Amino acid sequence: MAELALEARHFWMAQGPFLQVLHRLHLTRPDGRPRALVIVTIAWLPLFVGALSRIVVGQPPAPILFDISVHARLLIAIPLMVVGERLFALRARDVIDQLYDGHFAERATLDRIIDGAERARDSRAAMVVMSALALFGGVSVLLFGSVGVVSGIEEAGALSFARVWYALVAVPIVQVLLLRWLWQWAIWSYILLRLSRVKLAVIATHPDHAAGLGFLGTPISALAFLIGAAATTRAAGWATEILDGRTTLQACVPSFVVLLIVALALACGPLLAFAPTLYRARHATVLQYNGLALRYVRKFHRKWIEHRPDVTHDESVKKRPLLGTPDIQSLNDLIGSYEALVQLKPVPFGLRAILAVWLASIVPMLPLAFTAMSVDEVFKRVGQMVIGFVA
Repeated sequence: MAELALEARHFWMAQGPFLQVLHRLHLTRPDGRPRALVIVTIAWLPLFVGALSRIVVGQPPAPILFDISVHARLLIAIPLMVVGERLFALRARDVIDQLYDGHFAERATLDRIIDGAERARDSRAAMVVMSALALFGGVSVLLFGSVGVVSGIEEAGALSFARVWYALVAVPIVQVLLLRWLWQWAIWSYILLRLSRVKLAVIATHPDHAAGLGFLGTPISALAFLIGAAATTRAAGWATEILDGRTTLQACVPSFVVLLIVALALACGPLLAFAPTLYRARHATVLQYNGLALRYVRKFHRKWIEHRPDVTHDESVKKRPLLGTPDIQSLNDLIGSYEALVQLKPVPFGLRAILAVWLASIVPMLPLAFTAMSVDEVFKRVGQMVIGFVA
């Protein structure tokens, strides 16, 4: 194999034209992080004040003020996406560092993959497209009412300042953050898919039971923030529709199941590409270890069970104590290594990643479930769901 990486190339996902715009608007901290509280204030406070200001002229507050989904989207989803994006950048940087430090592939190969990811990350065309889609979504809300991921608001009708601000300012902010998150995850998926095609220097007996690739799944914990934001928004939209009598909790169940499946596919799907790599590593190493184990246990049996002189060349071996014998410890170590090998997972993620994704999807739905079931019944059903999956 050609010369391997000696020094990690640091990759930072939280860069690009979007953050440059935020920096020019003084919406980032000195370390480059977006100011989540300021962004929330810009999106939500004018809407709230505008909706209440109608009371001054003797009119009732704007209907949008009583829409749970609006406040969930602006007060919960925005902070979750901002915080999760920062965590994702940290996790992705750590993974790339480990790829270089662990000498999993040639440096030139890894550099080409990261070069492509950085070009996509810094693409101004992608930022323009995301901004256009976000603005289109806001205008659609203004003209036609509920649409797509921004469902649950007041229906189209007489305009108010709160409605206009929500449609033309707040919704585009939320959608830009959402689309940026999805774009970054697409870039990360690109890195993983490219990496899965490379001949990696994996070790099937690695204690992570993923041939040393278990660290590739760490960014899933950050994606859980995006999934939580989406689930919170969706749950609030359903709550609004249930309270308005437009739907029932039972009618939302199929959509919730789809949400769980999509979230899991989004989080873990790219890692499935490493299944062939892990299979080949396990298959090749099992053959090697079978031969090694067979030779060792035969010699061990001859020496300690049969007392064969052609192995020991020492008749005094019969009188040696077994306690503390290095041969026995070596046999135990060999057994442990073989057990780690046969327990190799088919994919570089485990139950913890799946639970993180599903908890991020389920927890925001609990308040929604309380509208139709008792607290005990909700937790009983959630427990049955989790236990049934684990079993």
